[in-house]
Amino acid sequence: WFSRRALLSAELGLALAVCALVVGLWVAPNWLGTGWQRLFHPPAGADTRFSAVEVQEPLVGDLRVTLEFPAYMKRAPLVAANSTGDIFAPRGTVVSMEMIALKPALEVELVLDDQAFETQRAGDTFRAQFTIASTNRAEGAPARGPASPGRDALATKTYRFAIITPVAERLLEAQARSIDIEPDLAPNVELVAPADELEVASTRSIELGYHVKDDHGLKEVALVWRDPEGEHDQRVVIAKPQTATEGVQGKYLWDLADVPLRPGVRIAYHLEALDNDSVAGPNVGSSRTFYLKVYNPRERHEALFDRQARVFELAVQDLSARLLLHEQRPSPDLDVQSWRQALRRTELVISELGLLLGELEEDRFAPKKLKPALQTLRKE
Repeated sequence: WFSRRALLSAELGLALAVCALVVGLWVAPNWLGTGWQRLFHPPAGADTRFSAVEVQEPLVGDLRVTLEFPAYMKRAPLVAANSTGDIFAPRGTVVSMEMIALKPALEVELVLDDQAFETQRAGDTFRAQFTIASTNRAEGAPARGPASPGRDALATKTYRFAIITPVAERLLEAQARSIDIEPDLAPNVELVAPADELEVASTRSIELGYHVKDDHGLKEVALVWRDPEGEHDQRVVIAKPQTATEGVQGKYLWDLADVPLRPGVRIAYHLEALDNDSVAGPNVGSSRTFYLKVYNPRERHEALFDRQARVFELAVQDLSARLLLHEQRPSPDLDVQSWRQALRRTELVISELGLLLGELEEDRFAPKKLKPALQTLRKE
């Protein structure tokens, strides 16, 4: 039923295929053996499109790496010729690479996070580009497509190169190249206040000093305080550098009229600084916390009452010690040493009485006769 001419053509084609197979087995037995093995026994669960043979030697050379840093850092691009490929750069850095293949290659791939991206070819040179971003995997880029990884792809901790040889074999570097993220540190903030816990009696103003530094520049400095009855912190921007300066210092006059000052209220406050990181968002630095306490006349009076009791106790101890000295027999060594100790106790009582008298000036609940009595005791 078949014409003799068609049968001869089929026989000739089969003969040529057998000849080609024989020549292939003689020229490249390993390649053909690997191909037949993968054809009939593919790796379980593996996507044969991305299977590769790992090799110990590098597959690309003359690697030229250009780092374009984020605009907010105000850094000039960094170019490294004959680079090893190891990268140390902050997030948001655009990494551009140029290289040549060290083996015959139809394609060169950049393997990021186990995703392969084709490079762009121009003659013998291959080019790739990606951005060190803030996520954990390459985003928005197809695996093995005509496009490069793009500016939204993540530079993982390591990456490798792969090549597609003219015989359709995929080789992959066994030795990975590193990508280390250069950290953008939070601002260092120092606040200088009149006291760790400042007591105020009215809605006056207090002066605060500050010194703020950052490794790449500041966005703003704010005063933050917490109203004990409020649910959120109150925040007031006190400095906003016009240029991306690395540090700023100054003074701020805090008008307490905006603070709900009530007797007995204790308000915590601190300074907060934001840097100008426009890639992962501003880093926040804070000073240590200070406290603002509102003057409470009744509370002050009760504290002074306790202080009076302590001063009275010191005075009684001093008097008792003096009476004992007068009753003892005179002894030159004991007499001098004992009287020196008694003198120090007396000086302490006089000092405490002076401090107490100063504080009684502001105590409107103190008895009128108390101050004259203490003044007389201090003189005697």
